[in-house]
Amino acid sequence: MTVSQISNSKWSVSSESHPGTFYTVRHPTKLDEMGCMYFKWTCDCPSYRQPCKHILAVQAEYQALEEAAERDE
Repeated sequence: MTVSQISNSKWSVSSESHPGTFYTVRHPTKLDEMGCMYFKWTCDCPSYRQPCKHILAVQAEYQALEEAAERDE
């Protein structure tokens, strides 16, 4: 599975079961009814499981990048 970051809150993830197919994972900022910010992970794959394996792959890469940045400080 290949993960490529498109923007600060958007990634392209390749499908393992359908070669040549890519799904878009998003991590946009949302506001709840009280006006508090939160992040909601979404993926445009057909999986019913949430989080799907594409979101989990992006989250793992995102966490690894954050940890590497903290070590470099």
